[in-house]
Amino acid sequence: MDVRDRLEVLEMMISELQAQNKTILQQLSLLVDDRLEAKPISPTPDSNAEDITPSPRISGKHKMKPSPPNDFNGDRHKGCTFLNSCQLYVAITVEQFPDPQAMIHWALSYMKTG
Repeated sequence: MDVRDRLEVLEMMISELQAQNKTILQQLSLLVDDRLEAKPISPTPDSNAEDITPSPRISGKHKMKPSPPNDFNGDRHKGCTFLNSCQLYVAITVEQFPDPQAMIHWALSYMKTG
């Protein structure tokens, strides 16, 4: 394979990658637009903690059953992962939590060790 053949192959590969990149950017743009149109959940002004109150718009559209979070053992490095999985579960199954106290009790039930 001479230099010109190699150059042609590389140019073809670059063109294909550019087309893929364009498609990915278009899809990402659509996702961002959808996310920006959704009503954000804002924390209360006097609270430093994140607001995990589920959005009512999620409850009627989804009927999936997410897996519950893994047990939390107090490991600080896994704390954000645990909180994120709790927030996702609550957001998808909003009808199971009539008030914030129910969410707190549910989350505490996964703190079994440590």
